[in-house]
Amino acid sequence: MKKTLLLTTAGVAIVLASCATSGNKTAENTGKENDPAEVAALPGSREYILKDSVGGEEDGISLVSFNAQVYLPENEDNDSVVIATISQMISERLNAMFDEEDSDKVNIKAYEGEPNADAMLGYYANELKRMYAETYPDTAEVRPIYSYIFSVMPVWTNNQLITYDIYNENYTGGAHGMNVDYYATYSLPHYDRIAIANLVSKDSIKGVYDKVAEKLKLLNVALTDTDNVTAALNSDAIEGIDETIDGSSYPIPAIYGDMMVFSYQPYQKAAYSEGVISIEIPLSSIKDAMISK
Repeated sequence: MKKTLLLTTAGVAIVLASCATSGNKTAENTGKENDPAEVAALPGSREYILKDSVGGEEDGISLVSFNAQVYLPENEDNDSVVIATISQMISERLNAMFDEEDSDKVNIKAYEGEPNADAMLGYYANELKRMYAETYPDTAEVRPIYSYIFSVMPVWTNNQLITYDIYNENYTGGAHGMNVDYYATYSLPHYDRIAIANLVSKDSIKGVYDKVAEKLKLLNVALTDTDNVTAALNSDAIEGIDETIDGSSYPIPAIYGDMMVFSYQPYQKAAYSEGVISIEIPLSSIKDAMISK
């Protein structure tokens, strides 16, 4: 699955896809670049875009850039809940940009203002600048370039559940940036996040992950952990993307049409160059395990 989205960071145009630096890997194509139908926002979705940056003193380079594209569902009646949910997503990803040692000094709280997407994005752009200024004041010997890209769009619903495609890329120095790309499913209308325990019976969870393991092994990649194929290394667990089951971290699945999708982020199962690894399990193959048929 692929989405196309053009944003700009630090003066450089970037096309967002399932992985901005390399092709998305799926078991269906055994590791070759995947290029099925493009992912698009649900019909009638409302688009909001914000591009904001703070210029540096040399060469006109932006020290801090914030670029976001958010789609809200067509129905405005639930905007307060939707915006609160998206706010939590952005806060988690922004806070993850900064080292743990800075967590006491700089921390972004979820937006709590009026249910207005433009105001929400403006709040986070300003918060990113604040975090950067507190971490790297004008007197700092080194002030790296920081950039943040965020995209979220509703892509599937059956009027009881709704699934979002969420992409985040940030650069904080070094050889390359870091990105995450995943689906998240919520129950309607209250937007409670759906985890695997909400989808399949407790006794069936292991069997579902066994199917994920079978597909992972089909990929033409070197897996980082062959002892527990379906688990991400606990040190690489990502808040809001992974859940802990029996002491191990696993990607929280999402429902997309007739598939249950598990997304492993760069480094979780293979080298960074392999990109995001998505495993799709047909619901028809686990229908006896599903709590709701």
